[in-house]
Amino acid sequence: MNKKIFSAIVLSTMLVSNAIVPFETSASTNLMETTNESWKKSVSNSLQNYLDTKITNGFSELQGYEIGKILKLKDKTAKETKYYVSVVDSNKETLGYAVLDGNDNYEVIEFGLGKEEPLKDANHNISYYGPLSYAENIGNGKVKDLLLNQEFDKATLINEINEVEQPTGEYQVSPATIINYAYKYISGVPDYQQSSITTKINTCVPVSAANIIMYWDANGYPNMVSTNNWINVADRIAQIMLHTNANGVLPQYITPGMRLYFDEHGYPGFGVTRDTTPTFSEAQTIVNAGHPSLLGLSNYTVINPNATGKHMVTLVGFETYYDTSTQKWSQQVIVHDNWDSTGTQVWLKWASLPVTDIWEISN
Repeated sequence: MNKKIFSAIVLSTMLVSNAIVPFETSASTNLMETTNESWKKSVSNSLQNYLDTKITNGFSELQGYEIGKILKLKDKTAKETKYYVSVVDSNKETLGYAVLDGNDNYEVIEFGLGKEEPLKDANHNISYYGPLSYAENIGNGKVKDLLLNQEFDKATLINEINEVEQPTGEYQVSPATIINYAYKYISGVPDYQQSSITTKINTCVPVSAANIIMYWDANGYPNMVSTNNWINVADRIAQIMLHTNANGVLPQYITPGMRLYFDEHGYPGFGVTRDTTPTFSEAQTIVNAGHPSLLGLSNYTVINPNATGKHMVTLVGFETYYDTSTQKWSQQVIVHDNWDSTGTQVWLKWASLPVTDIWEISN
């Protein structure tokens, strides 16, 4: 698929309010490299060991990787605490990308595997506000959503900001220190994009649901769709879940909407179970059962500061291991996020995720 390069910000979201924007913004942001290169070494070391661990555990497509551009990103406090790194092959073609957290020993908090990356052409004024959330500060008190090219007043987007300090020093881990490695990925789940639906906006729920429905149609439930056209499936989901362009889909309509769809197609035995306090262990159990499911994220403030916006993605996998050198667990879920710019598999650090719900879809 020839995908456009743009950020994975989710103004197109599952909402719990009327008007949303997909991120919390900061003061003016500069994506500028400094003359002090020590932070680059720390970032490179951490990412190299992260990638080497993946290669050791079977990700051969990353062999021969090189570290591409490294860019500083500011967080919502206007401090340079995040780092964006391109991962390329010897021909400088994209293999993936990563975001590392300078506040947590340069740990990888987001990693996309594939030929797409959200900031491939970016070179300045970009901030990172959470998983799949990038924004450009354009001056005059405005911030621009890189996905929809819409401008917002950034002062209305900041509600509470906790000051953080960027750590110093280097972080270095050897793959030899990794034990209890576990990885599971449900192969064959589609990764459809919201941009393919031209008649609606805010379609993250219908698209994520279509990923799951089309998967089961190809895996033992051939009556799950009638035309083999996923956009028709998404349109039907949008209809029965009372989707609107202004509001997207409200959470309370997801469970009955999915059940109605399964009933309509002769599969009343499919289960739809909503968990409003999910844990990483529960996410593992769902993936190990082979159930691609809906995962809700909420790290985006809204124009109305009293409301919150959400984004829906498809849970398709996990990776976890214990690092004996730091005595810490790495716990990441793998999602299909329905944005063009992030590749098929996106790893997100569980501890930093604002997960609100998981709707397990079981056959």
